[in-house]
Amino acid sequence: MNVMESKLNEILSKAGDVAAEILQMCEDFTTDEMISLNFQLQNELRIRLATNKLEEDVWDRLLSIMSPNELSEDVLNYLIRNHISLPMLCHMQLKDKWLMKLMAYDDAPVYTLARRYYLSDEYSSEDFLQFYNQCLRNKDDISLHLLDVYSQADKRGLLIFLCSNNKDFEHKERLQWYRVADQVRGITNSADITSIYKEYRNVGIVLTEIASNYFTPEEILLELLSVKGILYANKIRKNSEKTLKLKQLAEEISLER
Repeated sequence: MNVMESKLNEILSKAGDVAAEILQMCEDFTTDEMISLNFQLQNELRIRLATNKLEEDVWDRLLSIMSPNELSEDVLNYLIRNHISLPMLCHMQLKDKWLMKLMAYDDAPVYTLARRYYLSDEYSSEDFLQFYNQCLRNKDDISLHLLDVYSQADKRGLLIFLCSNNKDFEHKERLQWYRVADQVRGITNSADITSIYKEYRNVGIVLTEIASNYFTPEEILLELLSVKGILYANKIRKNSEKTLKLKQLAEEISLER
C-alpha cells in the first residue's frame, strides 16, 4: 500500500462527509510521479463521493495525479455516464475505447486517437482508413494537424489521398502544397529545386522541405535564412542554417582529403 492509499483509507474510515478532507489531502500531496490507487479503493471513493457538491473537484484533482491506465472501468463508466470531470478525462491518454466514448464531448480525444492511428505501427493503414471515415471526415483541422506536425510515410500518402477524395474537405490547395513538399524531399536536381522555389517561394510548407534538401543551391539557402512573414518561417530559417552548415562541413572534409 502506497502513501496516498494509506491516507485515503484513513480518511474513508471516518463517518460522514469526507469530501473536503480528501480534497485538501490531494491539494497537499506533492509528487513527481503518477500515483496508483487499487480498484477497491477507487470504487469506495466513487461510492462515498457520489452526489457530493465537491465530487467533481476531488475527481479532477485525483485524475491530475493518477496514471490513466490505473483507473478502474467502474470509475470510468461512472464518471462518463454522470458527466463528471469530462474535461480532465478528455485530455488523458486513456485506452481507445474510453476515448471513443469521450469524443462526443470534446475534440481532444479525437486528436489523441488520430495521432495513435497515424503514428503507431500497432494500427495498420486499413485501421487508419476506417478511423478517418468514422472520425475525421468532418475534422479538417485534425487532418491538417497530422500533415503539418507528423510524418508517417505510408499513412501520410493515404491521408492526402483521403482528404483529396473527401468532397467536404475545404483545403484542396493546401493538399497540393503537401504533395509538392513531399516531392522536394526526393529531388537531387538543383535546377528542379530552383524551379519549385520560384513557384512556391511564399508557401511555408514547401520552403521547409527546400531548406532541408542538401541539393538546394546555396544562394537559395542563404535567402531562406532571412525569410519572414510566412507560415513556418522560424523552422525554415533553422533548417536552412543547419543545411548550410552541413554542406560547408562536407566540402571542408572533401578538401582535406
